[in-house]
Amino acid sequence: MPTIGELDELYSLAWSAQKQHREETLGGTDLNLARAYSSRLAASLGQGSLAGQRILDFGAGDGVMMDALTEAGAETVGIEPYLSTYAGSGRSRVYAKLEDVPQDKLFDGIVALEVIEHLTEPWKMIAELRDRLRSGGWMFITTPNAAGLNARLRGPDWREAKKCGHIYLFSPTTIDALLRRCNLATYKRLTWRIKYNGHWGHRVLQQVTQCVHQDGALRYLAHKRGSRRNE
Repeated sequence: MPTIGELDELYSLAWSAQKQHREETLGGTDLNLARAYSSRLAASLGQGSLAGQRILDFGAGDGVMMDALTEAGAETVGIEPYLSTYAGSGRSRVYAKLEDVPQDKLFDGIVALEVIEHLTEPWKMIAELRDRLRSGGWMFITTPNAAGLNARLRGPDWREAKKCGHIYLFSPTTIDALLRRCNLATYKRLTWRIKYNGHWGHRVLQQVTQCVHQDGALRYLAHKRGSRRNE
């Protein structure tokens, strides 16, 4: 288990040379994937769009998800400790830490893409994020799937297992336990079929594994207790 100091050194180095350390910084989320997430998230929430919602992007990276959410009409705020120079779009604001966001600023939704696997105590951070939601607000979480086909075939040689910054690797069972521990009212795995770029054979394999829920990604939508209608 790396120490907090070792993790800080790892990410500081990675963000100082993003292109050389893309796997530790930007991961696989590009603007096209972020836009797909934005539109499918609105549909999963039973909404036509995310317009007018105040959304926090926790672990915003270079801001592609913030940009996609802003395009969809949301008011976006980001948390990214290792990219203080990020400017993003004109309507976006980025903080270094969650505690820097004013306490009275609550959110309709929070997204955390490929973040919880990097946290030393993810249950504490999810609980803190939950408390920043309005009553009945939602949280969208993605993380690598340790129970996916590729992970089970490759074992310790699985790409996600070899990344120095990955502290916890989740399966559907363990992420269910995590969300229950954080006292979220409801949660469900989102079994979206996402079209990825790359070689045709890889794309076909991605589609097949998504159909049988054995792909490499876990996507969850959770809700805080309460109803905004009662506020």
